[in-house]
Amino acid sequence: MDKKELSAQATKAEFVKSIHHWLMNTLKQNGKEEYSDCFTIEGSSIMCQLPADYFNLYSIPANTKIEMKFISKKS
Repeated sequence: MDKKELSAQATKAEFVKSIHHWLMNTLKQNGKEEYSDCFTIEGSSIMCQLPADYFNLYSIPANTKIEMKFISKKS
């Protein structure tokens, strides 16, 4: 089977999708599937709108949003 060659942008997009997929599986395995909707793919980032009860030992300020941004670089 021949593999399709990806551009740098397409490689990054596939990587972001794979990380998001892993994150969804991890939430499910850890019994935290209710948080799945908090994580969305936006361009080359995974965005998370953290709910106030996300951490057991900490309170979180309302409307805290975390961005996991991915960039591609050539060596």
